[in-house]
Amino acid sequence: MYNPPRYASNQESEIVEIVSGHPLATMITTANGETHVSHVPLILEKSENGFTLIGHLARANPHWKALSAADSLAIFHGPQTYITPLWYEHCDVPTWNYVVAHLSGRAKLLDSEEGTLQALRSLTDKTEGSGGWKFEIPADLAAPGVMMKSIIGFEIPVSTMSAKLKLSQNKSSTDFAGVLHGLATQRSDEQSKRVGAWMSRLVKQTGHK
Repeated sequence: MYNPPRYASNQESEIVEIVSGHPLATMITTANGETHVSHVPLILEKSENGFTLIGHLARANPHWKALSAADSLAIFHGPQTYITPLWYEHCDVPTWNYVVAHLSGRAKLLDSEEGTLQALRSLTDKTEGSGGWKFEIPADLAAPGVMMKSIIGFEIPVSTMSAKLKLSQNKSSTDFAGVLHGLATQRSDEQSKRVGAWMSRLVKQTGHK
């Protein structure tokens, strides 16, 4: 991805926050002359060996057959919002502020039923939280081997990870403050609020940019 230094972040905590808060990834794999794209929830887990993305695909989706043949890129889209030039000291051009994380690696298929079950449990535990629904296999998939005809789990040991935080860092302090004020006073949608929160954090970390 095009990621100028002013926007680039390799901070582990920021990348984990983006992935954890926006787990529905756009996963892209190009293998054997074909590009496969799937939108799939992925869970990020950390061990002494590094980070691993865990997910599953439908067997009917040919994407899974390409996973072990080439690296996959998982794109996690964080908050995003339109920025009007009316918020600048001198009217300029409109733009878009956004937060995104890219993680990539070569996937390993979880061919065993227990491996795929564990992938499903991990997804359920992370998304349901304590007191939520506990994973159980539906009755029509409970017979040995039946579930594996429908889905297949996978793990992606993460080899590269980065984030892009495009948050008006290229603007003057006055224009940056104008964007923050505009988001706070003229927008009520959740996306704009979250972009504003990321920008406010930037102020605390760097004094502006």
